[in-house]
Amino acid sequence: MVLDHNLDLVKEWVRVIFADKTAAKYAAGTATHWYSPGTPHTVLDEAYQGHPDKFFLATEACQVGGVKIGDWHLAERYANDIIQHLLHHTMGWVDWNMALDTQGGPNWTNNFVDSPILINAGAGEYYRQPSYYALAHFSKFLPPGSVRVDTTSTGSKASVAAFRRPDNSVAVIVVNNDNTDI
Repeated sequence: MVLDHNLDLVKEWVRVIFADKTAAKYAAGTATHWYSPGTPHTVLDEAYQGHPDKFFLATEACQVGGVKIGDWHLAERYANDIIQHLLHHTMGWVDWNMALDTQGGPNWTNNFVDSPILINAGAGEYYRQPSYYALAHFSKFLPPGSVRVDTTSTGSKASVAAFRRPDNSVAVIVVNNDNTDI
């Protein structure tokens, strides 16, 4: 994979690397991160249109600012980012830090972050954070071989994506982005 960095760089990297026939033969796809506030996921559409034979994989996302036990904000961010990536030609989404200690490390830069699973080694315990359940939801309902199908949503209170599963059923995933019932 090429890039393995932020969304704001995708179009340029894909354009330059995959236009070079020698370079392109050494890369099957592009890895992206979510660290580009304000950059819409639609940048993936243009890159895909130019090279539909190459895949996209979201490879890094974490919540800076340390561990926030029980906070659903990160779970909602994960779910929204996963949906947006999947709506824009990304074939999968993996977490950079699936398990960390209760401080949010170890980390070579001491940049402590939150994680779906927290390990309390001293107590011999682990904790599933809300972001764990967001990831589990996608993993449970989108088995390998699932294919995105067109969806339409009105308004901005929800993110919606639908998928045809290998058993031919359809899974619809909805994230309520509002504090009201919808």
